[in-house]
Amino acid sequence: MKLRSRYRLVIVTLLAFGLIAAVAPFWLKEWVESITDNPTLDKIHAVSQGLGFLSLPSVPVTLVRIDDQSFAAWQRPFPITKAIIAGLIEKARTSSPRAILVDLDISAGGGKDADVLHDLLDRWRPSDPPLLFPRELSFDPDGNSLPASPSDFDMHFKAGKPLFWVNVLFEVGDGAKVRNWNLWEVPKGACQALLSPAILSYAFKLGGTAMVETAQRYLGSRDGVGCAREGQDMPSAVPRWLSDAEKSSAIQFSFPKSDTAMSAMMVEDGHVPALIQLSGYQFAQRPIAASALADRFVIIGNSYASNGDFHDTPIGEMEGMRVIANAVANSTKAIAAAEYPTKVAVILSSMFLAGLVAFLTFTFKSLISAPLALLVGIVVYTACNINLGAAAAQSVVQYAIVIWVLVIALESVESICRGFLEGRSWRSFLNG
Repeated sequence: MKLRSRYRLVIVTLLAFGLIAAVAPFWLKEWVESITDNPTLDKIHAVSQGLGFLSLPSVPVTLVRIDDQSFAAWQRPFPITKAIIAGLIEKARTSSPRAILVDLDISAGGGKDADVLHDLLDRWRPSDPPLLFPRELSFDPDGNSLPASPSDFDMHFKAGKPLFWVNVLFEVGDGAKVRNWNLWEVPKGACQALLSPAILSYAFKLGGTAMVETAQRYLGSRDGVGCAREGQDMPSAVPRWLSDAEKSSAIQFSFPKSDTAMSAMMVEDGHVPALIQLSGYQFAQRPIAASALADRFVIIGNSYASNGDFHDTPIGEMEGMRVIANAVANSTKAIAAAEYPTKVAVILSSMFLAGLVAFLTFTFKSLISAPLALLVGIVVYTACNINLGAAAAQSVVQYAIVIWVLVIALESVESICRGFLEGRSWRSFLNG
């Protein structure tokens, strides 16, 4: 194809798409996700990850894994007893971690075993790190949330106390792979959101328990049915990052399934390993260096082979607790992706990427333009990932694909119409 006057068509299409993206982001988001082939993003992400080009995690994570060795040493209890859970929490608590997430079911069981955990939660002080437990959620066939199931431990989760129920639900996308998760959920009948561990930790670091409770109330009132809008009378009381927050967030996968005790990857400041893994039984029985837990997000969960909590991801199958670790480790930029300056950068970057790919498509044959377009996509994705985060980088590629499709479609329509005007009739249709 010759370029001719198609520059003008490309420019008009890019500007039109940019205008639509700016004024209708929520409608556009659903439309883009419905027609974008996510496995393409998997390939780009995998290549960038393999080359070591992606951004480094911002939150250091420690996994305390109930692995096969631990499960066997504890006589294979199912579910894991409350006494074991309380012991692991108590030991982690002493090293002042950033937060502790217990990714285990504490709803089953009672009696003396439950009394041990009741006693621990009753003694949890405001000065202790936030302690998080997954809330059991269920949905109707239409995807609407049902009321949250009550728990015998609800009595301990009081205002001002750093004990929180959280949401750990993932979104399963194309190919049954986990790529996104919801930063919060609002159960039916509730006006307080269940935050994900990522956004809860982010809020706690900014303003402690008070900021977490503000986020719970604001997001719950915003998404809940029949709830009085929190912060409507005093918008300045709600921070900008919270009012701009988007529920669905892409996960950047930095940690594949592995038994390595310490990752070679460092956090952004380069001072500590991004991931440390400890065997649960060894953790309970032996002294552990405080640096393995201090100011790190600690996740206690199952990783033994028969536990059933495994998920397919763009970088392979992994335990549910490791999916959470990936999401938490890269959460800072994921939350910032919803802020207005980042959205503007996403729109401009997607227009730039689509323009380059369209130029390659019009200038070269497919055998040349396809690999060049993939190379350009990897470069732009990597640059956006490093500077804007995984969620923003994913949006850039998705939007760029849609822009490119629009450019090709409009160019074809223009070619057909011009052919008919020039008398080529059906031949112009076939060429178009």
